[in-house]
Amino acid sequence: MNRKLFKIIVILIVVVDIGFIASRIFLNNKTNKQPDASEFASDGVTVNTSKVEGISYTEFYKDDGFKKPVIYLGHGLGNNKSSTYSLAAKLADNDYYVICADAYGHGDTESSEFLSASEIIIETGKNLDIIFSHCESNENADFSKLGIGGFSLGAEVGYYYIAYGKYPVSVMCGCCGTPDFEELIGYNIAYSKYKYGKWKDVTDSSGKSAINSILRDNNPISKIDNFIDVDMFFMIGEDDTTLPNDVSKSFIYDHIVGNNSQVKIYKQEHEFTDNNYNDMLNYFIQYLN
Repeated sequence: MNRKLFKIIVILIVVVDIGFIASRIFLNNKTNKQPDASEFASDGVTVNTSKVEGISYTEFYKDDGFKKPVIYLGHGLGNNKSSTYSLAAKLADNDYYVICADAYGHGDTESSEFLSASEIIIETGKNLDIIFSHCESNENADFSKLGIGGFSLGAEVGYYYIAYGKYPVSVMCGCCGTPDFEELIGYNIAYSKYKYGKWKDVTDSSGKSAINSILRDNNPISKIDNFIDVDMFFMIGEDDTTLPNDVSKSFIYDHIVGNNSQVKIYKQEHEFTDNNYNDMLNYFIQYLN
């Protein structure tokens, strides 16, 4: 091959690679456009995406005027509400009023600052009260029967909401999360700040100490009485190294024996699998009615 031509080809490859990498960085640092939620819904299911006080949420429900149990689905850290659309649509098919929302610092929810994972949990939990209060007037929603399902960050938001939220929760399904926030102390994920695809690690001792205080001061199990009447399904990844996987077992065995709560161990890492999807769907159908 001509040497000059070879150099030109090498330069082109490098330029293309740099452009690809740059585009990935650009996309990861922006709020990516989310898919059309209506594409996930079957005929007869109403889908509405809106904002209230800057919080982006999507509703899935049959607009037939009949009251339905309400389910909030929460996504994982670094993801957005569209990751819950498939399950939301399936639950709506089964006569639930489902709300999916972007957490603080995620998706299309308006967020002004970088927050640690613990602060994102708290702010998102507070946002739920705003969303629920706004949606309560919908004639299809029965907030006296409220369920929460979540993966990772979404699970933590659910546990926080049971403890500190305005609306009582009847059923909670959490995958790869812990109701004991103090168990997060020492895990790397607790010392990361996040907003719209950008991460900032907290490395100084004073910053970590402040985060540890937030976790202790806002620990859901300090409000243990709020959990007693909640049917809880803990889904634990046996190979999960991101979050603690033993605390949920001890929590349920020590505090909430006697109702419909259960623990299931999966041969998986920190992820939401098809098995988790199906088991969460079936648990809601069985116990939230």
